[in-house]
Amino acid sequence: MKKVTRIKKPTSKSTVGDRIKYLRCNVLMSQDDLSAKIHRKREEITMYENGTRTPDIYTLRDIAKVFNVSTDYLLGLTEFENIDTNRRQTNDLIGLSDIALNNLININKYHNDNYLPIINYLLEQEKMFPDEYYDMLEKDSLTEEEIQQLSRGMKEWKDKDYKRLFDAIFAYFNVRVNDEDSIYITSTSIKSKNEILNTQEIKDTQVVISSKEIADTYLLDNIKDLLKKCKKQYLEEIKKDDEE
Repeated sequence: MKKVTRIKKPTSKSTVGDRIKYLRCNVLMSQDDLSAKIHRKREEITMYENGTRTPDIYTLRDIAKVFNVSTDYLLGLTEFENIDTNRRQTNDLIGLSDIALNNLININKYHNDNYLPIINYLLEQEKMFPDEYYDMLEKDSLTEEEIQQLSRGMKEWKDKDYKRLFDAIFAYFNVRVNDEDSIYITSTSIKSKNEILNTQEIKDTQVVISSKEIADTYLLDNIKDLLKKCKKQYLEEIKKDDEE
């Protein structure tokens, strides 16, 4: 009997047969096993999966029960295998609103999977420092072995050079600077509004910039630099995958 191996999850354009095959292979179930569970011939399972025959509604129902998925998922009407349970669990687990989750579904549905690789890449870059090392940092004292382990862990994490774009965007949205704080730039000095400016400095003032504008410029420049690095690394990974 041919060994069953897991296969890639089907895209939004996949057929009913693609989804059945994915679900079957994902749990390492043979066509013979599936045929026995839904009381159909193995040859029929083969035809469903290769698209030469479309399962009727009763067969779809039986297959959905075997894999605990919705018939909507089998028909390609949703990307949630079990829309009620999985959607609720997803919302609870990651905190996405219904609107945000629907937008992701529609992005995947109407943009031919073009957006999701980039979204996934950016989210994968938000890798947090491992919890075990955070726990060590919170200790009052560390043994020599723990210090060395923490040092190695921090170096390994840093060497991976994650481009944490969402972290930078979060900072941009949440940094609070008083609009009334101003910076006076003259030909010879940079002073805040609270510092005493002499008459000549007031005359020589070339630009008055708010502290908020300076902070926003810095934070936006950081986002722009990270975007450039993300794009370069993303394209390099795409090229590497194509070559493989």
